[in-house]
Amino acid sequence: MKHKKTGIVNFPKVKRKEEVQAFKIENVCKARLKDEIQVFKLKNLFPRNKVPYYALYSFVLFLLIFSSYNSRAQVIPPAPGSSTLIRDITNPVNYATGVVGIQIPLHTFSCGDIHIPISLSYQASGIKVRDASGWTGLGWNLSTGGKITRMVRKRPDENGYNRELAQSEKDGIKAASLQNWYNNFLDWHDGDFDGEPDVYYYELPDRSGMFVRDVTGKAWTIPYQPLDIRRVNDQYFVISDERGYTYTFGLGGMETSEVTTYTNKDATKKTFSYTSTWNLTAVSDACNNQIRFDYISGNQMIVQDRDSRASILVKNDNGIYVLKERDSTIQYSTTVIQPKYLRYIVADSGDCIFFESEEDPENEINTRRLSEIKIYNTMGDYLKSIRLDYSYFGTTSKRLKLDKVYEYANAKTLLLGCFEYAPWYIPNRDTRDFDHWGYYNKANNKSDFVKEIFEGVQFPGASREANLTYASSGVLTRVYTATGGYIDYEYELNKGVYEDKGLEKTIEGGGLRIKAIRQYTDNNSVPIETTFSYTLPGKEKTSGTVNSKFLYYYGKGWTYQQAGGGAMAYNELVLPVIGASRSLGDIFDYDGAPVHYDVVTVHHPNGSRHVYYYTGNEKKDEPSLVYEMPALHLPPIENTFTGMPNSSRFWRRGLLWQEIMYDSNNDTLSYIYNHYDYKPKKGGRVAGYVPGLMIGYNGLIGFLWKYEWVSEAILLKSTYSWGQNQPEQEVTYIYSEDDLLPLEIKTKNKISGEETCVVYHYPEDYKEEVKSASSDYPVAYALNRMLVKQVRNLPVEIVYLKNNKVVGGQIYEYKVIDQLSGKYSIRLAEKKNLLLNTSRTNYVAYHFSEGLSVFDSNYETEVFYDQYNKYGKLVTSHVKEGNYNTIIYGYNETLPVASVENANFNQVYYSNFAEDPQAMEIEGINGKEKVVNGPVRISMENFPSGTYQVNSWISTDNGQSWSWRSQSVFVSASGAILYPADSMEGIAFMSDDTSSEGSVSGESSSSQTVPESSCYITVGFVGNLIKEVRIIPQNSFITTADYLPGIGKTSETDQNGKTSYYQYDELGRLIRLLDNEGNVLNEYDYYIAP
Repeated sequence: MKHKKTGIVNFPKVKRKEEVQAFKIENVCKARLKDEIQVFKLKNLFPRNKVPYYALYSFVLFLLIFSSYNSRAQVIPPAPGSSTLIRDITNPVNYATGVVGIQIPLHTFSCGDIHIPISLSYQASGIKVRDASGWTGLGWNLSTGGKITRMVRKRPDENGYNRELAQSEKDGIKAASLQNWYNNFLDWHDGDFDGEPDVYYYELPDRSGMFVRDVTGKAWTIPYQPLDIRRVNDQYFVISDERGYTYTFGLGGMETSEVTTYTNKDATKKTFSYTSTWNLTAVSDACNNQIRFDYISGNQMIVQDRDSRASILVKNDNGIYVLKERDSTIQYSTTVIQPKYLRYIVADSGDCIFFESEEDPENEINTRRLSEIKIYNTMGDYLKSIRLDYSYFGTTSKRLKLDKVYEYANAKTLLLGCFEYAPWYIPNRDTRDFDHWGYYNKANNKSDFVKEIFEGVQFPGASREANLTYASSGVLTRVYTATGGYIDYEYELNKGVYEDKGLEKTIEGGGLRIKAIRQYTDNNSVPIETTFSYTLPGKEKTSGTVNSKFLYYYGKGWTYQQAGGGAMAYNELVLPVIGASRSLGDIFDYDGAPVHYDVVTVHHPNGSRHVYYYTGNEKKDEPSLVYEMPALHLPPIENTFTGMPNSSRFWRRGLLWQEIMYDSNNDTLSYIYNHYDYKPKKGGRVAGYVPGLMIGYNGLIGFLWKYEWVSEAILLKSTYSWGQNQPEQEVTYIYSEDDLLPLEIKTKNKISGEETCVVYHYPEDYKEEVKSASSDYPVAYALNRMLVKQVRNLPVEIVYLKNNKVVGGQIYEYKVIDQLSGKYSIRLAEKKNLLLNTSRTNYVAYHFSEGLSVFDSNYETEVFYDQYNKYGKLVTSHVKEGNYNTIIYGYNETLPVASVENANFNQVYYSNFAEDPQAMEIEGINGKEKVVNGPVRISMENFPSGTYQVNSWISTDNGQSWSWRSQSVFVSASGAILYPADSMEGIAFMSDDTSSEGSVSGESSSSQTVPESSCYITVGFVGNLIKEVRIIPQNSFITTADYLPGIGKTSETDQNGKTSYYQYDELGRLIRLLDNEGNVLNEYDYYIAP
């Protein structure tokens, strides 16, 4: 093995269903997420349906930390449209966080191997006071492929993150340079040094996550994923994955923001601009298929915010605390955002989707709103639309509310979802009435500062207590379906414990968790109810842990200061405190969750239940290092201050480690145990530095906090399982360190002791052997080109072992296919099977010697994959010593219109005239049919010698009736065409000399041999209509099909010319199956509620 083996748990995005149904809303708290790594399906490794997109808190649009007394850079979240993306993905839909998500699949856009699911999703953790609605409504996110967005730490990375520290020693910072850097950076507003990396969030069609960039610009995924992320010329991003797919972000799809800040003490405005979001602009697969995205600019959006700080001196006057505010600073922020909105998606195959939107001046921040999605097929035909209806939350500070989503086609509609929400109470974005996490609480607060006890002193101010009624303001509570049923969602406040000065305390808040989901078939039905509980087994105590501690006041404690003067001077006990209007500590974990639950029980409608156990806060963050200034010879200490960042390990929390299922009688049906390990990537540590001042006994003391982002892989070591209907077994996993591909999956039966193992080998394993391979050695060259194109996931060899003996195997060999414009792709060339009569210990592993592949002598080729079309679709294949099978594609080579057994590609001709520009439409059994006027001239110039069958449908009465015509012809080795004297109805020949054109009629004709220069035949005569022509070798069999691209198959004709017809309604749903004569075989009815 050429690279180190490790076990890995990857974080793919929840795979969405691709079929648009009458109504399908996924309550994604239903079924376990199955992690698919290419063709390998693994056991459940994660919390149920956890969407692995890790994001920071979105407590406010601006979070300004430590202001004048602490110089941590400001955190600038993305634009409002992107904030919904982060919230949607970072509040994962899983039991470990209690957040339920609702997804509505709308369409899947495809080209070659690329599939872009388009769907609406809603996460129901609650609406925050400062949440802004995107173009699909408050709380909703339209997923259309992906984007990259970021939170800026002080200044954008490209303006010089860590320029000074980049020149420091690798193992630490010299005291002198540390002091120098600290002094320059201390001025929060004007300092030249940016000590913290920006945090980026990416979304791809099949996965999502976050990354940071080090001082060299290299991106590190958090946690580690096998992606190559590059920023090109500090402009746009390119992401490549292990399949060789390339995603381009930002070329024509960049959103910019301009931030202006000033204070009540200094009216001088400080402004800077940066790119906040890079929208997906192109996706290419390994076969060079491409999907492109185009955007339009919307009106500027303006978002305002404020943040207050105060230095307070508390005196103890005979047991009475006297609060004196020394200094108060209010910082005002205005962000002007230049948003981009998707206009269309287009594929190389011709498919296209248009997104129609309009300006929405009533929305509080002037966003656009999406009104219609128009879908066109590969032929440019309009298929249907997805339409969205809206109203508004609120009457003054309005936010867009999505009321209904439905399909529209041919004047017919089909409901996809109609929505009801909890009552709206939030007055405006500037209200002071919100809880610790930013949800509305209607506390009638008059102050920006918070009511809290610090060092025994009660500081007056605003209440930040959570309130279920008001925290639920505007949250989705009901979804109506097309069939008249509906789904209700009941919520409750999150509840968790935290430690405060050695004492365990419990708090409610942090948004909503799901309590029950009830499904009704109609208004009078009994609900099908699923409920969720979050307590420890057998106890009433919550299993939740609050992920961080609130910090509104901080200081070093009570101290003495000199008072009075002269002989009257004395020392008095005082408490210097810094007060803040918002928590100085991170109140969310980096996966967006304020609370994690260690144990969750799901109670099913049939009385059974699942109990899930998750890794929790035992996987704590690593403390940051604190340097005291001046940093001469004092070693750093570990951080204990709540307000400063530590090195996060958020990805270690919320992993499923135990699952137990009980039946309604409380008997155990099954259980699963997962064991994990964690491996940091070499070089994958990115440091952040935060300077600050603390109030000490002798005045202000300077400190510098150093924390790290760590790119770390999550490793699944083993899974132990047992069930009433399955054996007790243990499965262990070994994965490649860099690509996270399965190398070994070993299963051991704990009762019998039998052990099986599957071993995988990939192109990377042969890197050294093929690095110099040329096209003279096609198999080795293909692996070389795969590595160049970063196609690393395709298996080359799979070996099966039982009790350490080889019992089977497969080898997959590939080839390079040249395409137009100098491009190439890699496709499968051969599949070999290992044929063994008995198990073996001696086995020749697949390898290369002098450019040639070497493998065990017991391998035999099972299938040869001979030819592909330009989209990478297989055209011709054959088995060893067997016949060829051929597939003909139509409709821009996207759909199989003919399948031929016992024929090579150059032995087949087929046309249904769907793409013929001379074709016309007539009424047929199945609606409109494409036909052409006869005769049709067909070249057989390149056909190999042999006997062929020419078949066609011909009408002599303008389409009133059709007859099936069949004729045998023989092509000689010289290319001449000979046809016998039997029935030749409607089949004629044509030589290159057009004067020799002839027509044949009647039931017989004498045999003729045309000159050797003749290589054409004609089908039909003048006045005939022709709707299909087939030419295949004798003793071959062909089936054909017609389509409405984007809808489905409209007809299928067997080798005898018998046709079955498929009919659809106005909305593209199958309603009828007919036989060859137009007789109805099956009908399908769909109930839609009035």
